[in-house]
Amino acid sequence: MTTYFYGRNSDLESFDKGSSITTQLEKCKSYANLKDLVIDVEVTEQVSGAVAFEKRTRGFEIMQNIKKNDVIIALEISRFSRNTLDLLQIVKKFKRMGVKLHFTDIGEVTGTDAVG
Repeated sequence: MTTYFYGRNSDLESFDKGSSITTQLEKCKSYANLKDLVIDVEVTEQVSGAVAFEKRTRGFEIMQNIKKNDVIIALEISRFSRNTLDLLQIVKKFKRMGVKLHFTDIGEVTGTDAVG
């Protein structure tokens, strides 16, 4: 099992908005600790959230490397995707693959509870 941190911002102004990569990583590490997880791989990129996840350079790399029981942690949905259809398709794909996707503000979205 590999636990990935995925951090994304679209511009350098994100620091002022509280969503700098450093801030995202710190919050995700705290979340991982609460869930008894350790982040093994840190994946970051500067790209618009409107770009489909698999069409992003680092998003594509994640999709090529993830396997069953892997975990991806992102700060919040807006850091992972700003395209609702793309997000829903990725969640469905992760469920089929047995990959867990977590957001620090709402938890795991690929599980069997009310959220996932």
